[in-house]
Amino acid sequence: MASIFTRIIDGELPGVFVWRDDRCVAFLSINPMHPGHTLVVPREEVDHWIDVVPFDSAGELSFARADPNPSPGSLEAAAEKIRGALRDLGADSVSE
Repeated sequence: MASIFTRIIDGELPGVFVWRDDRCVAFLSINPMHPGHTLVVPREEVDHWIDVVPFDSAGELSFARADPNPSPGSLEAAAEKIRGALRDLGADSVSE
């Protein structure tokens, strides 16, 4: 069964993307802890989500600060800011 991330990547569920290439995608969290909270997800499914998360301490994974209901406009504004920064760096896999 496909994970929720695969369903977003495949377009079955909505996502606000800022990056797409052959190996991974990046899209905004629907419960952001901060404006621009972006998930970078490999296209290949992994057994444990913790295997693809870089963090320094477990406290960084606290969702206590997460916004449970961000506006679509705020998600799109944050995504465009990230896309612009990636384009400025010369990236060629930036989503539209």
